[in-house]
Amino acid sequence: RPGGHLLLIEPATHLLNAELLTLRDAAAASGLFITAPCVPQGPCPARAEGVACHAATRWTPPPLTEQLTRAAFISKEAPAFSYLCLAAEGHADRPPAGALRVISERLTNKAGRERVVTCGADGKQSLSAPPGQGEAWRARWRQLSRGDGVVVEGAERRETGLGLTAGSVVTGWR
Repeated sequence: RPGGHLLLIEPATHLLNAELLTLRDAAAASGLFITAPCVPQGPCPARAEGVACHAATRWTPPPLTEQLTRAAFISKEAPAFSYLCLAAEGHADRPPAGALRVISERLTNKAGRERVVTCGADGKQSLSAPPGQGEAWRARWRQLSRGDGVVVEGAERRETGLGLTAGSVVTGWR
């Protein structure tokens, strides 16, 4: 109904995720606004590449669940799930210009440069930072995790995405 939202949540299996991304694209094409987790309102970059897109959250499992997963050698420190929140076009908050959603865990290359994969209006791209201390954005960078929204200003264009520099500004949203 007007002003309402529809929230879909499901386990992050490959088949269910693919179906959710197909539904996401159909909803966007029909004029619904994707309020989360997506920034792009056009076709989903993950779906176009045939890859999954999911979220994960840290949790403390109940003792019995922890015992069972440990006995079965299943790691569930951060259970994965897929979700989609839709709203009528006129009732949705728009992400700020340049908004990105972090869609990966933090990765570190051999040179010590850290990166996360993000998704935004330009599709999927890396956001990376050199090793070091002292930059004003460093504290916010260290806090970023999968699912976070971020706006980056003053980054340099790199081969695989954006690279933070001494003059960069990193702020969060949603």
